[in-house]
Amino acid sequence: MRIVRNWLPIIALIGIAFGNAAPALAQNSREIDGSIWKRMRHDNKYYWLLGYLQGLEKSDEIIQLGLIDQEKREFNFTVPFYINQMRTRISVYFPPQKIEDIDQIIELLNAFYEDKYNQKIKIETALRIVLARQKGQIEQSDFWLNEARRALIQK
Repeated sequence: MRIVRNWLPIIALIGIAFGNAAPALAQNSREIDGSIWKRMRHDNKYYWLLGYLQGLEKSDEIIQLGLIDQEKREFNFTVPFYINQMRTRISVYFPPQKIEDIDQIIELLNAFYEDKYNQKIKIETALRIVLARQKGQIEQSDFWLNEARRALIQK
C-alpha cells in the first residue's frame, strides 16, 4: 500500500476525520469500538484509517532514521531488543500486499463488527486481528480474537 508521505495532508485528513466523527465520539467518550464504527460514515472510516496507518508508517520511518543515525555515530552499534519489539508491534498493523486500498480494510472491519461478540472490541485490536487473518496468520488472529473477547468478559 502506498501512503502519502506529506504531513500537511495527514493533518488535514485527521482534522476532517475527527471533525466529522465528533458527534459519534462526543456521544461515547470511550475509544472507538464496533458500536461507534458501525455509526461512522464511510468517509470518516476512511480518513480515520488513513491517518492511523500513516501515523504508524511515520513512526516506523522515524525509528529507522534514528537507527541509521546511531549506526553512523557508533562503530559497534547493535539494535536494542526493545527497538526490534517496537518495530514488530508496529508492523502487525501494516496491511499485506494483497490489500490494495483502505476501502478493503473498511470492508474487513465492517464484516468483523457484524458479529455481535465483536462489538465491544476496540478498533486497534480489530484491525490487528483482521490484518493478521489476511496475512494468513490464522492461529495468531484467532488467539488475539479470543484474548480480546476474554478481556471483555472479565470487565
